[in-house]
Amino acid sequence: WFFINTRVSAGDRVRFSLAHEIGHAVMHEGGLAPDTRQAESESNLFAGALLLPERDLRSELPRGRIRMEHLLELKRRWGTSMQMIAMRAMQIGAISSHELSRLYREFGARGYRVNEPVHIAPEQPSVINAALRIHREQHGYSELELADLARVSSTTLSGLLPEHFAPESGARLRVVSVRQ
Repeated sequence: WFFINTRVSAGDRVRFSLAHEIGHAVMHEGGLAPDTRQAESESNLFAGALLLPERDLRSELPRGRIRMEHLLELKRRWGTSMQMIAMRAMQIGAISSHELSRLYREFGARGYRVNEPVHIAPEQPSVINAALRIHREQHGYSELELADLARVSSTTLSGLLPEHFAPESGARLRVVSVRQ
């Protein structure tokens, strides 16, 4: 599976998007994820449970009313958006839907719906370098063979992972105009 993110650049949003797509891959059989409200809701719940497990989150939520300062601190610690933390708190029954609505109104009033405070940097993959080194050095795979294993063209693979795969090179034919 390849999960390609072309729209989101904030680390907290990338984490959610990837967890959401993993939810589709795990729960919804077939090539493409079904485009239904139910499938989206299921994938959102999966992402929340994956990134903010109920027992762990519940132990860190304050007793009583959740304030923006709490959500901000949890965002720093968990690397997920404040809005996701609030939504997950409602999903696990730690706050009511009325309380979630209050928080979302406050997000809107503060301009946090689009731009939350505290930048979370996107995570960099840590296993791919080692996996590619093993495939290349120990198993002797060429770039073309690795692309075949991934079921994509070598051009696609170098476009997706330019730091790991060189663009295709070699002799190319071209038209040259000769004037006499």
